[in-house]
Amino acid sequence: MNCSGLQLSADHRYLVCNTRRITVEGHNWRVEDDVITMVIRLENTESTPEIYGENQPMESVTLSTYFFPHVSPDYVAAESDRDVIFLWDRTSRQTISKLSHRLPGQKNGVSAVAFHPRDQEVLVTVADDCKLRAWMSRNRLNSIATGTMR
Repeated sequence: MNCSGLQLSADHRYLVCNTRRITVEGHNWRVEDDVITMVIRLENTESTPEIYGENQPMESVTLSTYFFPHVSPDYVAAESDRDVIFLWDRTSRQTISKLSHRLPGQKNGVSAVAFHPRDQEVLVTVADDCKLRAWMSRNRLNSIATGTMR
């Protein structure tokens, strides 16, 4: 396995990493296209990691490409070189959103994502072109619009 990004949760209870398999046959080795995002509970390292797939296929398969995923109490976010951010629900492990970071006429890889430290319904992403974007859930946007934000 090749770790292509690693991040510690804000509460220091979880480690989230993006990995890709490396297969070796004789003197030839190949990095698999598929990215697997894993969440590891640090309090009990013997527990089975949470596995999230679908962040695939990547366009460039090199060992020098790093993506830094992030984990919150209820969500996992991971980026890709396809300008897409994948957002999973940790309870169901289902993809709940694919956010496009792409700007018209440009192609950049999304290189990092991070949840707001006190509000997991706010996500910040940055791409290779240094464009920073902030994302909010519909629930958060509605609470701001109605003045009921907690």
